[in-house]
Amino acid sequence: MSEKNFNEPNPKLKKKDRIIVWYVAGEDIPTQSKGIVIGINNLPKHKPTDCGYGYWVEFYDKDTNEFITKLTLIPEDDIWFFDKDYYENENLKESLFSITKKNINKIKL
Repeated sequence: MSEKNFNEPNPKLKKKDRIIVWYVAGEDIPTQSKGIVIGINNLPKHKPTDCGYGYWVEFYDKDTNEFITKLTLIPEDDIWFFDKDYYENENLKESLFSITKKNINKIKL
């Protein structure tokens, strides 16, 4: 996993990144809902400062993990962060898998 700045709002995203949303303009989505980036959309530039893209994201309830909705996050209007808990747990799972894999290889059947 590459190093991620968990305190940086609106980091650049790629497919399969995990995020937590803080604000989505014009949408009624709970703060701190978790999301998975499923794609990147081209968007029209209405102002020279517009980036011209948005992130297509599936959102899940932070407590129940139930699917909420799919929305496009627009960097100029919305606020999100990387999901720190997901990435910390991902590192733990990878470490446990590596340890288990090494031990399994030592077992003679």
